[in-house]
Amino acid sequence: MANVCVGTAKAGQWKGIVGRKCRKTAGRRDVARKAAQEDGEEDVGLSLDDILNLTEAADDAVATENVTPVAKWFKKNVYNEKYLALHYGLSRSKWMGASTVPPSHLKGTVAGDYGFDPAGFSADPAQFQRMRESEIMHGRWAMLGVVGCILPEAIQSGTTGEDGMLKNAWFKVFSIGSSAEGVAGSDLIGSLQNSPTLLALVAMLLVVSVAEVLRTKEEGIERIYPGGGTFDPLGLAFDASCAKDLKVREIKNGRIAMVTMLGFFLQAAATGKGPVENLIDHLADPVGANVITTLDALSP
Repeated sequence: MANVCVGTAKAGQWKGIVGRKCRKTAGRRDVARKAAQEDGEEDVGLSLDDILNLTEAADDAVATENVTPVAKWFKKNVYNEKYLALHYGLSRSKWMGASTVPPSHLKGTVAGDYGFDPAGFSADPAQFQRMRESEIMHGRWAMLGVVGCILPEAIQSGTTGEDGMLKNAWFKVFSIGSSAEGVAGSDLIGSLQNSPTLLALVAMLLVVSVAEVLRTKEEGIERIYPGGGTFDPLGLAFDASCAKDLKVREIKNGRIAMVTMLGFFLQAAATGKGPVENLIDHLADPVGANVITTLDALSP
């Protein structure tokens, strides 16, 4: 494979897309040079189509050189081509079933496109890109928010306050003492001084704000999927097919998380309790504590 790059270069054919593919990885050139010296090749004499096919395979070979054990396990046990076919392309699953005729501008080329855009908001490519970016970022925040709402309450689910409610409901985490007033009912400076958790939140917002400013300076796909070891430490997206699979899983979980956060807000407004305590109440009395009674409590 590497010999192809070396041979075509010596024959004066190393240019255009072939040149870009051959040159994109310096390590591949070193391997190619060594292999050519060992084989004594001067010119492989292949056609342009052969070279393109071989360099595509070389891309995949380079991508899999340093695959982590976890990524190998994901590729073997989780990744599924049939699953991928359900979420991309013209034959993908549609939001109202196979009979759905999606708008012409939704062609199934991006993760999470199930042909739903009745108002035509994404007909303009620039608008579509902006809305796609916004949805992914809100979904990521919502996934973090769901964990942040459940975890404080779950780790002390047996500890109740003076009012009989669980102490660590997400909307009470920043309360001072036994008060349930929260940030809105107390002095902000006093809250910062007396609540390390609130101070940590302010610090997190500052750090995230800086990161968001830097992110918005990026162009193209890097604004959404920066990649690299920092954002993919397990190397799961080591090839294009796995990356497409992970994008689908992310957007689906992000959408569920956004709806879940809305449910948490409505539950807190209606019952004054966190999600864990609401779940406990529902399991104890499914008829008296459910989504219908929650919505009824919100009605005027």
